[in-house]
Order: sequence, then C-alpha cells, then structure tokens
Amino acid sequence: MDFSGDDWSKVTSLVGTDKFVKLDASKIPNAGSVSAKSSVAPEFCQPYRGTNVILAYDSAKVSTPPAT
Repeated sequence: MDFSGDDWSKVTSLVGTDKFVKLDASKIPNAGSVSAKSSVAPEFCQPYRGTNVILAYDSAKVSTPPAT
C-alpha cells in the first residue's frame, strides 16, 4: 500500500495497528540495502520508491530482466 501520513492515521483509527504485520527485515531480500526509513510507520512500512524508477522481479521466473 502507498500510505501518506494522513492515510495511515485514517486507516489505523478505523482498524488499529493490530491488523498489520510488523516488518521482518530477515524476510525481505536486500532490505539492508534500503537506507531510507518510512516517516509514516517505520515498524510497518518500507519505503519502496524514490526519485529513481526501479523494477522488482522474481529471478526464479525472469532469467533476463530488462537492463533499461
């Protein structure tokens, strides 16, 4: 989900935070490579985009990903 601070507040005021799973970096490949932290809810949200466009893919299924 793409949450801004206001979105997170609205959702958690309705359902609480117990409906969300806390991030477990050991289950997120390359999580250690992400230096940014979420300003919204860092224990639940992982930044996934910045000024650059990225491509996520399953290397078990995509043997030759696009280079550009």
